[in-house]
Amino acid sequence: MPSSTSNSNAYLRAPNLSFGRVWGLAFVLAIGGCLALEGFWRMRGLPPMVTDGPGLWTQERRRANQPDTLVLLGLSRIQYGFDLTRARERLTDLDPVMLAITGSSVRPVLRDLAEDKDFRGVVLFSSWPDMMAPSPWEDLAEEWVRYAHHETWDQALNQRARTFAQSHFVLSGYLTSPRHLWVNAVGRGRLPGLPYISTSPERGGRLDSTLLTNLETIRFKIADDLLATPWPWSPETWLAATEDLQGWADAIEARGGRVLFARLPTAGRMRAVEADRFPRPDYWDRFAAEVSQPTWHFEDQAQTWVIPDGSHVEGEGRMRLTDALVEFVERHRSAK
Repeated sequence: MPSSTSNSNAYLRAPNLSFGRVWGLAFVLAIGGCLALEGFWRMRGLPPMVTDGPGLWTQERRRANQPDTLVLLGLSRIQYGFDLTRARERLTDLDPVMLAITGSSVRPVLRDLAEDKDFRGVVLFSSWPDMMAPSPWEDLAEEWVRYAHHETWDQALNQRARTFAQSHFVLSGYLTSPRHLWVNAVGRGRLPGLPYISTSPERGGRLDSTLLTNLETIRFKIADDLLATPWPWSPETWLAATEDLQGWADAIEARGGRVLFARLPTAGRMRAVEADRFPRPDYWDRFAAEVSQPTWHFEDQAQTWVIPDGSHVEGEGRMRLTDALVEFVERHRSAK
């Protein structure tokens, strides 16, 4: 009889378990737990969400060199105010590609397209005077352009896998990440709610200000951020500083491409700040008169826009804005 203190026969007394079955059971339990959590978040109304970034942008940058593309450049106003699905329904033979970058001047992207001898598409450059002259706001766009030129095969593969997962599963998005859950559940005492901003795998997006409880604060912050940014340009020095835009546009058109410039809608305090900072007659109108490319300004349209935060068109207005811009593109897509 073995001693109670002896372990010499421990292996003889251990249960005869199949490690394959153990791992199989663990796998089934893990999958079941994930499916339960996925169902829980979907019942709360959370959709799958794609996280924007240089990898996702690079995927679209590669598409820009395909034949017959409409490249959309700008900031958040066009990324969230232009509906890609609607545009595909309205455009005859152009495929829209979203290369806008929220929070950054996209001058480096226009330069990159001008230097890319394989690019011959149509560019809709949506901007405003503050982002048309050189500024520190170009840093993020410069970083993303560099990333696109140096992306490795494994980075591209990882991004494709990440995009697939995030576009199909709520658990892959940032709303259900451990960090975000900790901030909301512990720091704020609530679970994540429906997102104010959503982004598609093609980098199109939309805003829904009805989901905000601090819309008035955001409305003033957007305008205050503009006021806090130095404005060193007189109309003459600013116009001279935008000459490189004309040069890049000319280079694209010399290869058979096309560049169009557009000024998207703003309203309320934001519009008042802009009108005081760079009055249209002294800035935009002078630029439009100097460049050889067509220009579009929202004030010339017989339209009203839904702009709750003063800077981004929302709701049904997105469709009307998309229609107006598509009409502008179709009318001027070929050089005279």
